[in-house]
Amino acid sequence: MTVNQILEGAMSHLNQGQGKKALQKAKAAMHQAPKSPHPYNIAGLSLSSLGKHGEAAKYFLRATKLAPDYADAHRNLAQALIQSGRFDTARSVLSTLLGKHVSDGSSWYLFAQCEYMTGRFHEAEDAATKAVDLEPNSGRNRNLRAVIRDKLGDLPGSLEEYEAALRTDPMNVETLVNISVPLARSLRVPEALEALNKAVSLAPNHLGARQRLAMHLVEAGKKAAAIDAFKAVLALDKTNGLAMEQLAQLQTPLQNVNLVKDAKRALNTASKRSENRASLFFALAAVARQANDQKAEIDALKKANGEMSSLMPYNYKSEVEWESLICRRFPQEIQLPDSEIHTPNPIYIVGLPRSGTTLAEAVLGAHRQVAPLGERAAAGILLKDILEKDLPFDEVSVRLFCENDSKLLPEMAPEVSAYVDKMPENYRLVGFLKTAYPHCKIINMVRDPRDVALSMWRGHFSGSALNYTYDLQSMAHRFNIYARMMRHWYSVLPNQIFDVRYEELVSDLPKISSEMAEYCDLEWAEKMAAPHQSVTQVMTLSASQVREPVNEKSVGGWRKYEASFEEFTDALDAELWGHYLH
Repeated sequence: MTVNQILEGAMSHLNQGQGKKALQKAKAAMHQAPKSPHPYNIAGLSLSSLGKHGEAAKYFLRATKLAPDYADAHRNLAQALIQSGRFDTARSVLSTLLGKHVSDGSSWYLFAQCEYMTGRFHEAEDAATKAVDLEPNSGRNRNLRAVIRDKLGDLPGSLEEYEAALRTDPMNVETLVNISVPLARSLRVPEALEALNKAVSLAPNHLGARQRLAMHLVEAGKKAAAIDAFKAVLALDKTNGLAMEQLAQLQTPLQNVNLVKDAKRALNTASKRSENRASLFFALAAVARQANDQKAEIDALKKANGEMSSLMPYNYKSEVEWESLICRRFPQEIQLPDSEIHTPNPIYIVGLPRSGTTLAEAVLGAHRQVAPLGERAAAGILLKDILEKDLPFDEVSVRLFCENDSKLLPEMAPEVSAYVDKMPENYRLVGFLKTAYPHCKIINMVRDPRDVALSMWRGHFSGSALNYTYDLQSMAHRFNIYARMMRHWYSVLPNQIFDVRYEELVSDLPKISSEMAEYCDLEWAEKMAAPHQSVTQVMTLSASQVREPVNEKSVGGWRKYEASFEEFTDALDAELWGHYLH
């Protein structure tokens, strides 16, 4: 049998999903033609199909050494390096390749992937744009540019790209799944659900589509449908921690009896230091909490948070440097210019996560003239270069910030006069926000830090931005930074920030919601005292709680766990938090 015949057989196995057999054939071809690059390239493809990207990279590298102009092998090498987390090396490979083949759309696509994975989002967008320009009918390229624009906070631009990708390939499951999130955030919830249902109907065994559909149903408050959807996820993957974690919170104690057995069984095979393993422990903690088994809950939470903190360590030094950098920008009282009110006018709800920001947004969002836009990342993204490069936030920069921020807003109803941005971390940016929008409203949610910490410790957050929530001392460190920064803003922006105490809000909702309306220049509406009746899509951990009638059940909940939280309370700055600690 000739080498070409062996390689044809290898490719046939590969196309049938038979990676091991393809690898055997490729190695046989290597033996017959050790100087040919093609067997090594196919061996790399076989290993990649088996998820062994590190090993695959070695074979692709050998192929490029044997044939330096073998562009496919270079691209495959870069892809394997990206998939194994070696982004800098992948960037080097792609830079060399693009130096020779600048019109190679596939390489620009990979380069954009690489830049995205290393947090270089603007560079990633530029590379994805080159890929789109070279291959305008590639749904893959547009899909990637949409993902990047979404990360940059460009909601309209992201949707435009997804829609273009779907015009090219309306049956693309990945695009249908991806577009559902910005559609929901743009208040186009029925369209988001339609896209997900279509994705699942096209690919019933697509785990990502099933998971996103289930989470969408949670965010929409459709509890029974969400339970069924997560059960469908488990039918595909019996060890799926995300599904078990969500079911533990959605189901009754009786329904969760078998879930405990399933979660413990899944832990036997779950990879150490993995998010899936953490999810399984969070599931066990939620079931233990239902059963009032505090000891079991604490044990599970320690293990869950231990897994997450090892995956996402908190950088103490970096956070203090950011605090100092920002506060130095505003050393004295900020003189707000006399300017026109923006329409719609921003209302920024800031504070610590789990301090009641979602509830505050629901209260204001119940008003017909207010659009609740959830946690917008726009401000942080638009100010990124200003902060990192210490650029001036002068008149030109302010105008550019406002123009770009306006472009990133979704379309709103004609009667809307204000919108809510409830990104809690915007507490760091208050000085910039008031400079840009002198008439904007800043609502700071204040809650007992011990209750906040307990809620955080029980929570499993998406992404790495809240990595401090998985360690008690890290939480205290970040809480102290928040308190110091708010003290600074109070001093340089006197009478410009409205504090809402969570405990008062839940104990007397009509009174506090009326005060919130007055501060925001709104006429109080009765619906504001029953926000659970008006909530639509909530894309945070509070999706379930905010749909229940407002209550005081969680106030003072930390007391039951006081002994387990001494490490946290001891690390709180007594000067900043003394009124809670004594």
